[in-house]
Amino acid sequence: MNDQQTYSNTAVRLHWLIGLLIIGNLIGGLAHDAFPKDMIPTVMGLHKATGILILVLSLFRLYWRLTHRPPSSAAGLKGWEIGLSHLTHWGFYLLMILIPVSGWWMSSVGAFTPEGPKRWPISFFGMFDVPFLPVARTEAAGDFWHEAHEITAFVMIGLLVLHIAGAIKHQFDGHPVLYRMLPFMNR
Repeated sequence: MNDQQTYSNTAVRLHWLIGLLIIGNLIGGLAHDAFPKDMIPTVMGLHKATGILILVLSLFRLYWRLTHRPPSSAAGLKGWEIGLSHLTHWGFYLLMILIPVSGWWMSSVGAFTPEGPKRWPISFFGMFDVPFLPVARTEAAGDFWHEAHEITAFVMIGLLVLHIAGAIKHQFDGHPVLYRMLPFMNR
């Protein structure tokens, strides 16, 4: 740990950018069926492109975290609170990589329709197509990766709720941990 009390500008920007992208992508992924049928391909195209962006940014964020020490834990926090915070943060890193990879894997397997297996290109916001992963294209694999993608997304929602609730709780308990990650604080 180090003696500074706030995170670096890069860490803060990555935190909020990735966090907002994740929340938006969770909403899009969970609510895509609520859109008119003709909009679903566009919504899912944005969902997939954003997932790839989240993966790239998360890998950079993990690199940043491993090469830049975070601030010391806030004074006055109990040992179990610090432990839960570390577990939650490392869980986020795992899920920020696993969720997009499982979605990419699922897209690479494709869907199994009555007409046979079908894959749709993964366009990165219309700039280029992301190559499919070289994976087995079986219906069982498709089912597995679809379930893995969904389950990890719901685990992410649980971690997000825990993370936000923890930040709010500590703020009201007199441990201003929230200020350490606000983008407009002096750095």
